[in-house]
Amino acid sequence: MPDLLLWQERQIKKMRQEMNDIFDRICRDFSSPTFPRITQPDFHIQETNDTIIVRSKLYNFDSSELQVTVSDDFLQIRGVRYKDIVWQNSAVSPGGSFSTKIRLPGKVDPDHTRASFVNNILKIIMPKYQSGVMKRINIDTE
Repeated sequence: MPDLLLWQERQIKKMRQEMNDIFDRICRDFSSPTFPRITQPDFHIQETNDTIIVRSKLYNFDSSELQVTVSDDFLQIRGVRYKDIVWQNSAVSPGGSFSTKIRLPGKVDPDHTRASFVNNILKIIMPKYQSGVMKRINIDTE
């Protein structure tokens, strides 16, 4: 079942990229920066034996405008991009916001999740939830 979910996410990303490419071509044909688009950043998920790592290149973002929330098996990322308009090549990087919710390939421990934003790269390291760990339970006597 997780393979099916990853396939769905890949197909949705592929369709989103194709639509963005089509819209980029239309905007270039009009040669006008009045048709800006707010793109959804790409997020790359890497899974190891004990962690899940999510990375994304986020240009024109301020770390104070990024928000990361984690539950057991979902990651939500929100951000606000500031405007950066380049007029020579009619390239526009509009301001705006994005919000994405990513279903994680396994359960993670939100209490020990770490995030960093260095050189325009957001990196989130989430340790996997250890369900097979044995823990001794004290027995109360009354």
